[in-house]
Amino acid sequence: MAKKQRMKSEDATAMTAEFRVSYPSVFQPAELSKKYELTAIFQVAETEKSKAAGTKVVTIDNLKELCRNVAIEKYGADRTKWPALKFPFRDGTEPGKKDSDGYGPGTIFVSLGSKTNKPGIVESFAGPDGRPAPLAAESDFYAGCYARAKVNAYWWTFAGKEGVSLGLQNIQKLRDGERFGGRGNAANDFDAIDAPAGGAVPAGAGAASNSASPMDV
Repeated sequence: MAKKQRMKSEDATAMTAEFRVSYPSVFQPAELSKKYELTAIFQVAETEKSKAAGTKVVTIDNLKELCRNVAIEKYGADRTKWPALKFPFRDGTEPGKKDSDGYGPGTIFVSLGSKTNKPGIVESFAGPDGRPAPLAAESDFYAGCYARAKVNAYWWTFAGKEGVSLGLQNIQKLRDGERFGGRGNAANDFDAIDAPAGGAVPAGAGAASNSASPMDV
């Protein structure tokens, strides 16, 4: 069983910069890990791909500092005495990721998760009380949108390995983005069909032509 421990200081949490959401399971735990989780893709250097997507270049120095502080609190300030620790920051060009949606050159990705507490999710705009409005619908939060999150850091040991990870507390959706997976928005794929009185679809709408064999191409 993995052993976890959070920092004792009050500086145990941080707010992330804007990231692209990948593999979200934030409304119910993921089937494999049994955690509420998502992968945060941070654009740390500009590329042609990021410019085309409108992805902002950000820094994650505060997250790295948070993880260093956890390691120092646990193992001391002398880094030469630290074990071979695993940290949560991974290169977006690593095999299996570099060609996936949102990853690639100029990105660093981080897994954020919570085993016990479901994260709260709010919008970027204010509700009637002047505070960020709750997310309107689960479908509004998806792989490909942009968000930021409040995270906490903790150290862990498991199967002879040791490391520092970032936990997921709460999320704010910042803006929409192209959905990952290539499906796109259905409203962009079709033209509207005017229905006559009574709501019936016009005869022949969407029907195949009988002028050729259905096997012709």
